Amino acid sequence: MEESETIQVIPNEYQHYKPLDRSKRQVRLLRIEPSESPKDPLVCHLYWADLDNAPAYTALSYVWGPLDDTLEISIVFHEGASARSACAMQLNENPHGRVEPVGVDDEAKAEVVSFRITRNLHGGLRSLRMHEEAHSLIWADMLCLNQSDMAERSHQASDYARALIGSH
Repeated sequence: MEESETIQVIPNEYQHYKPLDRSKRQVRLLRIEPSESPKDPLVCHLYWADLDNAPAYTALSYVWGPLDDTLEISIVFHEGASARSACAMQLNENPHGRVEPVGVDDEAKAEVVSFRITRNLHGGLRSLRMHEEAHSLIWADMLCLNQSDMAERSHQASDYARALIGSH
């Protein structure tokens, strides 16, 4: 484990997180790539949103668990893609009211990175993936905050309650 100002983080490639615009009260939101098999590797897409104008999302509250008990996932960093526009591009409502993904070729702007997360969060995301919630946006601090950036973590802590209140 790495230690930064007495706060432990899981060693990951945090340089892929681009700074949030504090004046717009931005947050990052993730979407789990659907899968038909619970054994398929987890892939999450990470977008940004203005907290005051964010699309509906679910805040995933969990106990992190031991930081040395981790599993690997893939994160697709969509730089410059807002969660609102990502929803408009990637989600389409069918006549039965269920939200289903629609393919979008924006991989040229996306960067795929292997990332380690705690076993507890991994289990939670896996569970959500097998339900309709997999198609919705999620806020989970372990992935939506740049854990290596103390200034961002401190700033985002003040908006933490608003992020939870804004979730649906």
